[in-house]
Amino acid sequence: MADDMQEFQQKLRNYADGNMTEEEQAAFERELEKMETYQTFLEAELGEHPSTLASSERRSALYDLDERSERRILFRSKWKSRLTSGFFNVLFVLLAIATVQLVTLIFYATGGQYDNRANDNRDVIVTAIETTEPNLYVDDQQIDVRTRPFFTLDTRMDLYKQIGRDPEPVGEFEMRFVLNEPQTPHRNLIIAPPPETPTGKTIEFAYPTAGTQLDLKKGWERLAKLPEGTVAEAYVSFQDFVSPNQVPTLFEDASLTDLWYAVDTGVEKEFAEEYALATPVGYRAQTKTPDDFKKDLRVLADHAHLAEDVARAKELYLEQRVAYVEQNGVRLYGVAVTGPTKEILKLQQHPNVRGIQIGEVRLWNW
Repeated sequence: MADDMQEFQQKLRNYADGNMTEEEQAAFERELEKMETYQTFLEAELGEHPSTLASSERRSALYDLDERSERRILFRSKWKSRLTSGFFNVLFVLLAIATVQLVTLIFYATGGQYDNRANDNRDVIVTAIETTEPNLYVDDQQIDVRTRPFFTLDTRMDLYKQIGRDPEPVGEFEMRFVLNEPQTPHRNLIIAPPPETPTGKTIEFAYPTAGTQLDLKKGWERLAKLPEGTVAEAYVSFQDFVSPNQVPTLFEDASLTDLWYAVDTGVEKEFAEEYALATPVGYRAQTKTPDDFKKDLRVLADHAHLAEDVARAKELYLEQRVAYVEQNGVRLYGVAVTGPTKEILKLQQHPNVRGIQIGEVRLWNW
């Protein structure tokens, strides 16, 4: 019996000091549970009858632990409980975040009008920029679309202009969506941003019937002062409307590249009659066709809220423009070109050129 007592006390110390293997610890804990059950049963059956006092004293001696061992056991139990609780809390949070991220991914990967929500948002942003801002375009290889937790979608894309022969990065565009609702866009441009409301000094193109508030001579004067060895971005306004098929042969005598076509959509005429200026819309000369422009205008009209958030002009009158183009077809009243400044200057003598605005100018890269 004495040997068993010593063996039990040694096990108890090893348990308190953490010197047991996992298997030994599990076996000892089961043994303690049995002893606690036996003690509870005996106390319930015998109570504190005098005949049992001696055995009670023996049981007290058997389970008597020094204060140091008790503190160690309680300390280990308390921290084991805390660590276990903390582990499950962290695990729950991680699983919740992963679940929300998965649901967000599914949300944006479905439900679009033309593709899915993420691709629809991306395509509308690109189309709005390239349709409403002459010679400003997005590189398809530099578009970053990422889902974030809590139904958030972030989009970021690089913006370019072609000035002379080479494309040139001019900034970036960022926009966030929460539950597919567009938030305030952010443009970081390294060139002067155009104003939201065009003026006679900032409008790129003059409609054929526009009033005299446009200074149509100043562009030629500025162009004439630029030295040779420079290239420029120029916005050319026509005296009369031109069909898309006519444009490639319009400036055959000048070494220029067409960049962007300004399309008559009816809104420009209404504004001109009221001596006001409408933001031009059009399409890229190198990558789009008149049919592509019609489709793009329809897409923007179907997503008018997002398109007007993206565009510099906050009223685009898209449904009105779509109806006009469907009825009257695509006809042009201006073109953005680039090339050597002296080649652009040749257009001053062209009978169908009404005026010109000069955009960015660079050293020779033609």
